[in-house]
Amino acid sequence: MVGDIRALSWRPDGDLMTFVVRDSAHPDGAIWSAAADGTGAALLYDGVADGCTSVFYPVWSPDGSTLSIVCFVDRDTTHTADLAVLEVATRRQTKLVTYRWPDALDNPARWSHDGSRIAYDVLHWDPTNTFLEGSRIATIDVAGSAKPNDLNKLDSFAASPAWSPDDSFLLYNTYDFGNMTEATVSDLYSMRADGSDVQPFATAAQAGVARIGHAEWDPTGTRIWVAVRLGSDTYHIGWLDPTTKALTILPTIGAGAEPRP
Repeated sequence: MVGDIRALSWRPDGDLMTFVVRDSAHPDGAIWSAAADGTGAALLYDGVADGCTSVFYPVWSPDGSTLSIVCFVDRDTTHTADLAVLEVATRRQTKLVTYRWPDALDNPARWSHDGSRIAYDVLHWDPTNTFLEGSRIATIDVAGSAKPNDLNKLDSFAASPAWSPDDSFLLYNTYDFGNMTEATVSDLYSMRADGSDVQPFATAAQAGVARIGHAEWDPTGTRIWVAVRLGSDTYHIGWLDPTTKALTILPTIGAGAEPRP
């Protein structure tokens, strides 16, 4: 396969994966699927029939029937992004919420384990569209019967939420606004599913590394997989013990690694 491949997501049974491909046919991105061993790669959804100029960040629902996706509509002009769900068998898309500049969607969403809610982050750009002024965590009912529930304000950078195994709280990472592209300390925080009781969960300084982010609980609930930044351009995959917060760093190195157990 020729193209820029990113945003991998496993179907819960582990037999199929989806990912985004940017190629000559879909330069802004379309969703493909392939077997776990990489065979049978095929275009799954490009969103054109539903008015999307590109589709990104597919994430499987717990029952393996649906993907949460981000549908971009003229991303470089109208700056419009829809958070939507896609019924895989029928390719039926249902829009949940739309954001327009200066708000933006640019990360994968996360399903609650009961499949009823999706958590995601909303980025907020400054008036010159040069730097981020903040980001917040929100949740929304998949049934589409209610508006998003903003769990915090734009007075910090909060991104990449991950549900706890019992859906009672979320983990998320945060960065220093002035040093988001540098190897400065970043931490994981936790908050209740209603946005209350914000607490530090694991600190980069405690683990002796520069950054910990992109948390993802494994299916057993015994490990929290994270991306670890050790230097200016060195990313590793690692995991945290949920109880002791001890960090184990694997030798695997990647560029901007986001683990997908």
